[in-house]
Amino acid sequence: MNTSKRGDHLFAAGLLKAIRDVADMMSRSKIGDTSEGRVLHASIASLQRSLTGGAFDTTVNRGRIVSGSDPHSVAFGRASRDFTQSMSSLVFVLEHRRDLGAEKDQAKRNELVMQAAKLVTDAKLYAELAVKRMFDAAIDPAVLKQITQGAGDKPRDTEIANARSALQQVRGAILAGIGKM
Repeated sequence: MNTSKRGDHLFAAGLLKAIRDVADMMSRSKIGDTSEGRVLHASIASLQRSLTGGAFDTTVNRGRIVSGSDPHSVAFGRASRDFTQSMSSLVFVLEHRRDLGAEKDQAKRNELVMQAAKLVTDAKLYAELAVKRMFDAAIDPAVLKQITQGAGDKPRDTEIANARSALQQVRGAILAGIGKM
């Protein structure tokens, strides 16, 4: 199927969806019952508004025939999938750690707590890497190059700079939330 694509997004169209999916997953889990979970969920949920409108809706029509996904969409799709899965894993191990209080045997409980601490550390690391990868892949370099080549457009350039700044703030806030766990 060859169709003319409506446009290539400067910022990955799936970015907001990935963040919403994680926020929804967190709200359905028991992690929202914990203080650390509430902090991360509130952070992710409130930051969604920062990634809408303005330059986040910028598209260019490269006039190319499309027969499949473009390289940026594939790369972002993988990074987005990894983000969602890593955050799901983090939520799972945090829930597991919370459930250890039911173990009555103190020696067994201590062993399980040590294992859970290692799992949480690993899950946090993977989640942090996935956040970084997804946000690194959020901007399509080919679209950015096409938009910024030629004569400068101060309002457009300012809008793009503001959107990139918002992107970095959201990235930093999510990483800070993970770091507090």
